[in-house]
Amino acid sequence: MTTQPRAFNQVIGNTAAIERIKSAIAENNGLGGCVFFLQGETGNGKTLLADIIADMAGGDVYRPNCNDDDETFAERTLLC
Repeated sequence: MTTQPRAFNQVIGNTAAIERIKSAIAENNGLGGCVFFLQGETGNGKTLLADIIADMAGGDVYRPNCNDDDETFAERTLLC
């Protein structure tokens, strides 16, 4: 049985993304007011990183339906 990493230091790979996230958190003196937009190919660990960030913040991850085309997705997001 495998378990998902629950902290950045447990993640294998994604070093550049993790360092950018850590840097943004440090520059902001914490997660308050931070918004992270993670994008990339399927299977690259975006959801894993989002879950770790949410755990750090004590919150939830907003997971929009990204299966729609970009224009529809952008319109729905802006109108919400």
